[in-house]
Amino acid sequence: MSEIISCPVCSHLLIKEQNTYKCENNHTFDLAKEGYLNLLFNAKKTSGDSKEMMAARRDFLAKGYYEKLSDRVNQRLKKSHLTDQAILDIGCGEGYYLSRFQKEIAPKASNFYGMDISKLGIRMAAKKNPMIHWLVANFAKLPFKDKSVSTVLSMFAEYSVPEIDRILTDDGNIIIVRAANNHLIELKNIIYPEIHEKVKTSSIKTFPGF
Repeated sequence: MSEIISCPVCSHLLIKEQNTYKCENNHTFDLAKEGYLNLLFNAKKTSGDSKEMMAARRDFLAKGYYEKLSDRVNQRLKKSHLTDQAILDIGCGEGYYLSRFQKEIAPKASNFYGMDISKLGIRMAAKKNPMIHWLVANFAKLPFKDKSVSTVLSMFAEYSVPEIDRILTDDGNIIIVRAANNHLIELKNIIYPEIHEKVKTSSIKTFPGF
């Protein structure tokens, strides 16, 4: 794991020593046996989606229903991503989108990072693709050095504009995919007696200067 990961306690750089990451203030974090790094304190085992929800989403995506969307995102990533630059997928879940890009476009790259609040999802992702650096972490405090990530990806996930702005390089790129108002409307009509859609803000307006 390249030296861009920061300590969630003091924000100093984390350095790998065998299977442990340690900062200059001696805060330590051990790699799990699956290869991911947990940087989330006091996380409940149920943080994020449940095991059943994660497995259902993994199985659904494996059938290829979202491949066209993934391919389109990969085209955008390929235009902006350089092999020596870091890419971060915030709220990556079980790692479907980032893994597809890494395997199909940059199989030898070593600077791909996927993070999610769900330890279950990250464990699935780490088992599926050990070539990517997987982190259990919170989007509200991204565990990365300032100006260290060249591309940020967010697929139907929450994100913090100030945190993305902090870690993104000056010439960095942001790719955000959000659900439209009628997303899964057929299922919603069956499940909910009344549908209340959230007011969505344009991602471009959310990021002044981009």
